[in-house]
Amino acid sequence: MSSLRQCFPEIDFNYEVLVVNNGSNDNSSEIISKYKCTEIYTKNKLRPSVARNIGVGQAKGEVLAFLDSDVLVTKEWANAVVAKYNEYSVTGESFITGDYYHISKVPSWIETIWFSGIYEKSHTYICGGNILIDKALYLKIGGFSENLETGEDVDFSSKCSNIGFPPKLDSNFYVYHEGYPKTIGGFIKRERWHGKSDFVSIRSILKSKVAIATIAFIILHVLFGLGLVVKSYSSCFFSAIVLLVLLLAFLSNNNISLKFKNFHKAIFISYSYFVGRSLSIFSIKS
Repeated sequence: MSSLRQCFPEIDFNYEVLVVNNGSNDNSSEIISKYKCTEIYTKNKLRPSVARNIGVGQAKGEVLAFLDSDVLVTKEWANAVVAKYNEYSVTGESFITGDYYHISKVPSWIETIWFSGIYEKSHTYICGGNILIDKALYLKIGGFSENLETGEDVDFSSKCSNIGFPPKLDSNFYVYHEGYPKTIGGFIKRERWHGKSDFVSIRSILKSKVAIATIAFIILHVLFGLGLVVKSYSSCFFSAIVLLVLLLAFLSNNNISLKFKNFHKAIFISYSYFVGRSLSIFSIKS
């Protein structure tokens, strides 16, 4: 909220801020009341997709900007919003744009090694906490899919692409993400949650390279364990080598730096990533 106030005062621009207070039990309402905005309170904590759709239900504007509570906007972002709105007012052409998240202003080593690379690679979707879209297009695709607990932004972007409006990333929509985990425990917990959408069905597994790699990760550990049991150390060695190749391939594919001074950290965090993704299989409710 404070970041929005710092960005827009210098710009002659009419906008409204809707804050979906998603089932919080702290002093969020008190903080929200200090700013010029509308609070939408939900009694229970809802999925991000549901919360965003509720917010849009009360939005009056023709252009929607989605931000998450852990996203910090910049003046560049504000200027880009105004420019896109002005363009839309003239052309009336539907669009979906935004940018990937940039790491925290004061990043941890996890953010520096992992997130600074993985979100700078080419994307076919825009992160849910930094989307700008015209309301007509939003309504045309039916908003965010409320049956998805995670991956709703990927699905949202895909639905736009399917009707001829692929997301167009624009680096002018520069935001910082202050919600990235700063500990390995937090990182594993994050990936355990994010991985749920990949294992809801056989179809979702086959569509996800990460899900397939996660299954391979699990199988390699099973083979390694069986090798130890039957004392087949050649099998253990083979499993370990294939696992290392898997981790290296994943790091390379996701633009993660493998500089010598960061090599061991990169491998460790890649391993932790698949631990979290493996645990996500057991987090799915039947």
